[in-house]
Amino acid sequence: MKFCNQCGKEIKENAKFCRNCGQQFDKTVVKVANKQPDRTVSQRKRLTFKERPLKQRIRFSVLVSIGIILIISYFTLSYLWSADRLTKQLQTAIVEGDYLKIAEMIEFNNGNQAIGEENAQVLLKTINDGDLLEELLTHFNLQVDKRTSSTHDILNLKQTSYFLGFRRFKIIAEPYYISVRTNLNNTQISHMGQQGITIESNDVIKKIGPFVYGEHNFSATYENEYVSLELSEYLYLSYSPRELDFYFDVATIWVPEGVTLNNSKVLLNGNETDEEIIIGESSIGPIDPELDYKVEIITTFPWGELSTGETDVLHDAQDNYFHYQLSEIMIDDLLGNLTSFYDQLFSAYRKNDLSQLSFLESDFYSDLEYTIDDLHHSINNEELIYFQDLTSFGISDDFLHVYYDEDTGFYNVIVNVIEEAAEEYQWYSDYLKDPYYDADYYQYHFAYQNDQWNVLYRTNDYRYDDERSNYRSLDYSGDSIQLGTVKERVESSQDENELIASVTVNYIDYMVEAINAGDYSLVEPYIKSGSLLEDMQIGLVERLVEAGTTQEVIYREVIDIEQDGDQWFAYTDETIKINFESGDQESRDYNWKYTVVKDGNNFKLTNIERE
Repeated sequence: MKFCNQCGKEIKENAKFCRNCGQQFDKTVVKVANKQPDRTVSQRKRLTFKERPLKQRIRFSVLVSIGIILIISYFTLSYLWSADRLTKQLQTAIVEGDYLKIAEMIEFNNGNQAIGEENAQVLLKTINDGDLLEELLTHFNLQVDKRTSSTHDILNLKQTSYFLGFRRFKIIAEPYYISVRTNLNNTQISHMGQQGITIESNDVIKKIGPFVYGEHNFSATYENEYVSLELSEYLYLSYSPRELDFYFDVATIWVPEGVTLNNSKVLLNGNETDEEIIIGESSIGPIDPELDYKVEIITTFPWGELSTGETDVLHDAQDNYFHYQLSEIMIDDLLGNLTSFYDQLFSAYRKNDLSQLSFLESDFYSDLEYTIDDLHHSINNEELIYFQDLTSFGISDDFLHVYYDEDTGFYNVIVNVIEEAAEEYQWYSDYLKDPYYDADYYQYHFAYQNDQWNVLYRTNDYRYDDERSNYRSLDYSGDSIQLGTVKERVESSQDENELIASVTVNYIDYMVEAINAGDYSLVEPYIKSGSLLEDMQIGLVERLVEAGTTQEVIYREVIDIEQDGDQWFAYTDETIKINFESGDQESRDYNWKYTVVKDGNNFKLTNIERE
């Protein structure tokens, strides 16, 4: 027999290596026949036998441990991920009223966001009040078994992963959102007593959520140094429209048109307010209507600041109690622009050329262009003598209206203007009567363009009888306008018929002036004292003044003169416009027969008859 000299194992006679330890053989093979191995060989053999089981035991232990872990994990995951476990936990939490546990278990379907304690309370109440637990559990089982593809409005089971043949589930809630609006800036919105969000502006709609299906309590609170307000609303969230409007019924200070809250400081009782107390573009508040307030608005415009001044708030009459006050600098700028406008306007009248007035609003420009051109046409045909003069003008400091023109992108202002002026039309005559100066009242519209004011147009101002108006006036140094040929009046060398025609025309013109001014003395020089006509016309002036009626001469002409002894009869063709106090107007045509007599060196009228 042969034995391996390395491990002592018996080997074949012609083996080239030991099958037990791998030792290769050459001449070192020990051959022993029918002989037991000596002690040395046996000892080595025993030592080698002890090392082999240790390695095998280690390998076996590792494999066994892995197997045990896999088995434990299998059953653990099977338990933890099972839908049955989740539904039983939810059932227990609902039965026990444990909304904290419900808040931990359920997430919203649109992410990994937990529903939170407030939503958990709503969910618990909704399920209990509607006796919906059994319905939900049945729905969960259908979803696990894949026997339904529909979703429940309240809760659903959702598979989140698949591992080693197991499906993992979680309970999800359908998310619901609401749109919230309020009429007050910086309103605090709370849900189930817990403060949620702030709505900074009353002109925005804020979307809040998510919330669970069911009845929710929302509240809105607002507070400033004058008031503390709160509103509450219950809203049942489902698939119906979900909107909340928190409208606080509050007292406010109304801001009239022409005063803007944009780019403004608002001082209430001397204290500057912030955006919390501004409501939109036309109100300041909310305020306590039982308190007294003084308000001042200071607004920054492209030309500088304007203030309304501090004014008492009139709670019962908030229609016209404060407005911007003109600053001294602004008044000077506007008066300077008006001076330039009058210079350009008078030049246009003289030359029949409006090229310097191209900055005017188109309709106003067209009206002036037509008026001036028609005027020059009549003058060129020797039908008219025209006179216009301006002695002074002023701006009222008690009224200023400011507005922004979105079409042009410029700020415009409206101010009240008074003009001490005269304008006379003398038709079909070579003579011009003495001009009558009176106050004219207008509202001028200005635009602030390229760092300067420009007149846009003007309209009549009917506040001329307002005694509160106070005007800052300026003398106008420009020359008057006189167009047409005027002959020098030399009565001593004139023909009698011409003098009779002249006195008759003057009587017509000044009678109208006397009626309009309520002053008979204006026409008195043309009527013989003590005559029937004097009594008639004194009474006429008084009656028309009392009735508020005024007149305007449209046309008058002496068409014939007849002499009858020491008196003459002047026949006229007249058109007079009547302006009634109601605002109605009417033009009337007349044919009169006037009786004229010589009174010293002058001709005067004594009677009038309808022809």
